[in-house]
Amino acid sequence: MSNTKKANNKVVPIFVAVDDGSGNVEHRFVDKSGEVFEGKTPSCVVPRVLPSIGGGVSDHAWKTEEGHSFSVTNSSPDAYDTCSKDYQLSEANRVLVHNTLAVAGVGGLPVFLGVTLPTEQFYTRGADDLVNKARIEAKKANLMKGSKNLNGVYPTPNVVGVTVYPEAIPAYVYCSTLNPEVYPEQHKTLVIDLGRFTCDMAIITTNYNVEDYLTTEHGVQVLAEKFKVLLQQNAHKHDISDISAFSSTDIDGIITRGYIGSSLETEGAIAARKDVSEEVQAAKAHLNELIINDARRLVRGDFSMLTRIVFVGGGANWLKELSTKWHHTVDIPEDPEMAIVRGTHMMLEQASGKLVEQVTTMADESVEA
Repeated sequence: MSNTKKANNKVVPIFVAVDDGSGNVEHRFVDKSGEVFEGKTPSCVVPRVLPSIGGGVSDHAWKTEEGHSFSVTNSSPDAYDTCSKDYQLSEANRVLVHNTLAVAGVGGLPVFLGVTLPTEQFYTRGADDLVNKARIEAKKANLMKGSKNLNGVYPTPNVVGVTVYPEAIPAYVYCSTLNPEVYPEQHKTLVIDLGRFTCDMAIITTNYNVEDYLTTEHGVQVLAEKFKVLLQQNAHKHDISDISAFSSTDIDGIITRGYIGSSLETEGAIAARKDVSEEVQAAKAHLNELIINDARRLVRGDFSMLTRIVFVGGGANWLKELSTKWHHTVDIPEDPEMAIVRGTHMMLEQASGKLVEQVTTMADESVEA
């Protein structure tokens, strides 16, 4: 894939948005023909080299310029803790992002990245300088450092620039762009991003001013864990001998479907299903209550001044029905898990001219040095 463009003899990088969250890594870019590429993979990386299925080294094993080895995989009990605050600036995070670029087919091309930080990490509460410039610059520097694919299957990523946004802003940009006629210029909006392991909230007002924010560990994993507890308590009722036999993927599928069993629509498959919708609804209600309480704390107990709530993240798919009772206006976009990465890409594209000049200046200074 050759997507590099040239304008006025300047190399224009591909603008790739990456939402490198605790549960999943989403990406989005547009090639020179205008075709949109999007994808999502688990945020799962282990600090060692994993073998491939056919023997040898995994195609997704990398060595960082610091000399440490990591492997990106779908699941592992030894996975790096992506909920840790240190994760956002770690070599593990870099490998996940670089692997995403490689698999997407843009690893060897000049790429300008747009990424996010949880709102509580982007800003510094109570400081004279509200924006945490040191952390933002550290995030940029980390992603621009090197990593090499150990199998040589993918070229070395070429990240020529990075822009960092607070997670809430791209979510609002995306949703307001979809329906601009119902998003007034003057507003006070609560953005809730419900991810796998965390829930990021922010109050955004006119001109993208972030009034307040809160990040908790009340992600959808809380729902999954509560569901497993309820399922264990009712194991005899459902004739289940050992729920530990269910993987996290199994649990997610059961919660989505509301039953244990095959998704085949044959008479026999349907008859064999075990209805666990009662436990699913109870688990959803548990997480819903936690989120409502967190939101109340953020808005000081008063929702009346909010124009609307924007609800994004993969968890919005599971709490869609319950969230309609939070406020008179709750907006959930189609594919809510992609809202932040799509909004990030919109912001990258809008600033593309300025960012190209920035990259060109950096390159010229490097040559002069």
